[in-house]
Amino acid sequence: MPTSLPARLLDFALPMSLEAYAKKRFLIVDELDSFRFATKKMLISLGLKLISTASSAQQVVSGFQDMNFDVILCNFDLADGKNGQELLEELRYKKLLKHTGLFFIVTAEVAKGKVLGTLENEPDGYLVKPLTPAELKKRLTSALEQKDATRQIDLAIDDRQYEKAIELCDEKLRAKAGYRLLTQRTKVWLLEKNRDLAGAKALYEKILAQSDYSWAEYGLAKILTRTRDYDKAGELLRHIIEKEPDRIEAYDALAAVYDKQNKPEQARDSLHEAAKRSPNSLNRQQALANICIKTGEPDGALEAFRRVVKLGQQSVYATTDHYFQFADYLVNSSLDAEGPTASKQQKEAFDLVQKAKKRFSNETEIELKTLYKEAQLHSTLGNDEQAQALFEQAEQKRKKLQEQAEAKKGLQPDTAVIGAQAGIRLGHSELADQILNDTVDSIDNPEEDSNAVEAVYDLLDTRITMEQRQQAASYNKSAIAAYSSGDLDAAISAYEAALPLTPRHISLNLNYLQVLLKRLQKGPSPDSDYDNAQACVHRLRHVPPHHREYPRYRHLSQRFQKMEQNAGD
Repeated sequence: MPTSLPARLLDFALPMSLEAYAKKRFLIVDELDSFRFATKKMLISLGLKLISTASSAQQVVSGFQDMNFDVILCNFDLADGKNGQELLEELRYKKLLKHTGLFFIVTAEVAKGKVLGTLENEPDGYLVKPLTPAELKKRLTSALEQKDATRQIDLAIDDRQYEKAIELCDEKLRAKAGYRLLTQRTKVWLLEKNRDLAGAKALYEKILAQSDYSWAEYGLAKILTRTRDYDKAGELLRHIIEKEPDRIEAYDALAAVYDKQNKPEQARDSLHEAAKRSPNSLNRQQALANICIKTGEPDGALEAFRRVVKLGQQSVYATTDHYFQFADYLVNSSLDAEGPTASKQQKEAFDLVQKAKKRFSNETEIELKTLYKEAQLHSTLGNDEQAQALFEQAEQKRKKLQEQAEAKKGLQPDTAVIGAQAGIRLGHSELADQILNDTVDSIDNPEEDSNAVEAVYDLLDTRITMEQRQQAASYNKSAIAAYSSGDLDAAISAYEAALPLTPRHISLNLNYLQVLLKRLQKGPSPDSDYDNAQACVHRLRHVPPHHREYPRYRHLSQRFQKMEQNAGD
């Protein structure tokens, strides 16, 4: 669920006087002094008192560091820098705009692409200039009443107390206290946030049994995609598009489904439709570039990549990977080109790396990351001597970073993947494995960048040989037989022999954990059983919710936590 819900989903009630909200803090954002003055005067006439103004996105972000605003009225076009849409993205990305706050886009813009692009970020309302006191009062009172009605839920969400927020949703639904649809949507988002995909799926289906809501169909389709039911997901998404051709997110989701089904042409067509309606989404243009590579359309890929870099100049969602993927594409393309064309593509590729270095200069590992990437690019071009020299420089920086951390600490996941790929390509396989394993061991919050974490695991998985897999499978078979016969000691010994061969294997770790818990339950057991069980839970903490073994992981980890609590008592 976004920080707030779009106007089309608000359960509007009859407006009360705005004087009841006189203590709310309002912020007006517009580059024109005249609009800020006129809007402030209008709000004062409606009984509001705590009103601040800003002329740029930078002022807003700085202001939020010291104060939380309850209502923001932001023009789409601002002074140099971010526009209103990009400001909303940044406030949400940095968690500066609380769930209890409201964000309205105010603009005279009527271009369909800009309107749809703004609505994709789901502000609480879209107000068209010129504003009138009557319209402003109606929209503000309705939205503020809704926020008051769901305030306790929103406060729990802001405090990341998701279980409590779910309970509050249930209480509100049982009490039939109004805003039922909004409360259901909040609850289903919370269930997804809490990794309860089965619960979220059931609630979406219950909502859809009552009425044909496109947002619920979309949510259900996303869950079905995560659980690999691509046919059903695609069916739902096509139905949404048929009903509401301007629901842009459905095109993106359908493209992802087609890609999973190995239908790149259909994925490309779906993304083209989305980009035609709303071209200013960085992630959409990145997906379009990638799919054009698959369909063999270099001109389409180049156009999309260039849009990515342009949009990335202001978007808070921009990453070095957006620049690096374009650089990889240019270097690989240059291998099939000749003369000036090849040289031009290679120069542009290395320029992109430097642009990324400048754009993300505030990142701690940016110099290290760019060295690894340049080493990769030179290796692709066959410049092995330059590649080795750059990789050695990067390794010196990595060691310095570890020394500064005063402990053996891994890199950020995206840096680790680039470094390991460079190392593997240059023949430093053991060093590459070390970089990846150090990173996995130091990840505290896998949800912060689940894609990067998954990339680390995928790369680690490719480092395991077929012989190791076969040996581990043999030990696993012996362990299962021993466990079935009640010989827990033999089962544990077999798993302890298997795990060093495939240390991150999810099912193997779960089997080992299950046997350890059994021996701990029966007692007495060696002191090392607690430590080994804890190590298993730690290794498995990155299991994604859509993985078939996730329910089992959740059950066993909760059992272990209860054992620890009982032991502590």
